[in-house]
Amino acid sequence: MTITVDVDTYITLADANAYAAPRGNAAWDAATDAQKEFALTEAAEYLDSSYAFKGKITSTAQVLAWPRAEVTDAEGRTIDSAVTPDKIGYAQTRLAFLRLAGPLVTVPDSGKVTELQAGSVKMKFADGQEVNEADKYAEIDRLLYGLYDTRAGQSLMNAPLTKA
Repeated sequence: MTITVDVDTYITLADANAYAAPRGNAAWDAATDAQKEFALTEAAEYLDSSYAFKGKITSTAQVLAWPRAEVTDAEGRTIDSAVTPDKIGYAQTRLAFLRLAGPLVTVPDSGKVTELQAGSVKMKFADGQEVNEADKYAEIDRLLYGLYDTRAGQSLMNAPLTKA
């Protein structure tokens, strides 16, 4: 598998490896290139289905959510509509780290749902297990701060569910 920037990934494998190198992620270091590319593809899909990014796409033909027009970052700086911010690729790489460990969206194999909360995306199951993506991916949310409008409920509502 070969991934293509702006088609199925925001970051090249070489750039993801460079970003990962000083972060000491053993699973990433041990993974094959094919495993890393798969994880990066899954991570890009997760980003696009989980975040309502600011602005609008630059072309109706583009596959991914970035690049975008009419976006300013958290500091009020205008982001060039021909550029995907590095933070997007960094967030994708961090999600790929998680994907190597297992599915990004999981539903415990525990029986019936006893509670479902749309704001902050929370599901509680009969045995007390919870899927709370807002907490699980808080690091990604912080990394992308200023680039998205909301995250409320989108990932569980739009992403395919995978049993743990």
